[in-house]
Amino acid sequence: RDGARAEHLETGLELSTVDTDPILELGAGARVAVSSTGTVFAVSVEESELHTLPSDGSESSTQVMPPLEDVEIAAAGEEPVIFDRSDNRIVRGDGSTVDLPQPGLVLQQSSASDDVALVATGDALMAVPLEGDDDPTVVDASVSAASTEASDVRGRRRAATSRCAVTRRTGRTSSRRRTGPR
Repeated sequence: RDGARAEHLETGLELSTVDTDPILELGAGARVAVSSTGTVFAVSVEESELHTLPSDGSESSTQVMPPLEDVEIAAAGEEPVIFDRSDNRIVRGDGSTVDLPQPGLVLQQSSASDDVALVATGDALMAVPLEGDDDPTVVDASVSAASTEASDVRGRRRAATSRCAVTRRTGRTSSRRRTGPR
């Protein structure tokens, strides 16, 4: 418990499920990912924006994204990766896009690796470079029957859409960010 308290004091971020006054509302369809170092990436589908909240308490930033609809987000190292299922593409943190060569089903979970993002199809895995203009690499899987639903690939898990807030505390001031629907 003392280690968890020390970590909270070091990062300044706290997750709260109680009602708090947010300084950022992401709206319906929003998704959030956290990097291995604690940086929070939050994508607002309604506003087509990516918000980055560094774990060290430094200034947060907002990046305009192309129009988004049905998304997943993960952290690949310290890079946000958005899988835009509607347009079958990866959207990088700078807003650039990479079209996927096959219909994607599921984006990887957040990881320490920052050179590629992985997207599962029904019968393959695509490795999408996060820099440069290289095409995604497709690795076929040895499966007897291709999956057609995301739940077949990732297993059944409940989406994290509960109402919660991310709170940043630095010194005596505090600010809050809403990460779920109101």
